[in-house]
Formats: sequence, structure tokens, C-alpha cells
Amino acid sequence: MPRHYDRSYARLPLDLVATSSSVRTEHLGTTMNVSKGGLKVQTRLSLIPGQKVDVFLRGVTKPYAFCQVVWAHGWGGDRPAEAGLEIMEETPPVRQPADDFLAELRRVYHNPAGSRAPHAVQ
Repeated sequence: MPRHYDRSYARLPLDLVATSSSVRTEHLGTTMNVSKGGLKVQTRLSLIPGQKVDVFLRGVTKPYAFCQVVWAHGWGGDRPAEAGLEIMEETPPVRQPADDFLAELRRVYHNPAGSRAPHAVQ
């Protein structure tokens, strides 16, 4: 199945706030890649397909995306779990659209010196 959007490979620290059955849990995570339509993340705690997740850049209080978990692999042990998050189409107006999310990621993590630091989004 072809991909809908191009991906940018990036390792960015995230705070994930997940909800399911009226329970909210906070997860520390890291992006593995981002696209206009979603994110692939790593986290120490397992996410569950169907969960709603607010995505924050670590240290930023305004959410950048409202997502739903599409798939998840909870590896267990010392190996972090991975999950695919889809950016929802119907986001509340206070949230940024997916295009703005990627533009903001590039702005926040832009490296003007041009080095290939692990946090630079290409």
C-alpha cells in the first residue's frame, strides 16, 4: 500500500497524553518519523489502538497535534514500545493543522549551522 505523505525522519522528545475509557495517562516519548498525516513514536509505556493522544513537544504547553493510535507494538522489557499515530482531521480550532505542526517542528528544531544533529528535522 503506497504512503499518503512523505515522511521526515526525526528524533524529537515528546510528551504524550493518552485517553481511553475516561483514564488519562502521560507518556514520555520520542518521534521516529513525522508526516503531514501522522507520527511514528517510541515510548516506554504501551499505547492501545483507538486511544486518543494529545502530542506536545517536550517543554511546550500548547498541543501540536491531536491524534489517534492506529497501531502499536508493546515490546516489553528494556525495549521501548512503538506506535503509529494518525493526526485527526477534525481537530479543535485551538490546535494547529498538520501542515503548521510540521512547519513548527522545523522552526523549533532548525539548525542554521547545517550540521546533522540528531534533533534537526530535514
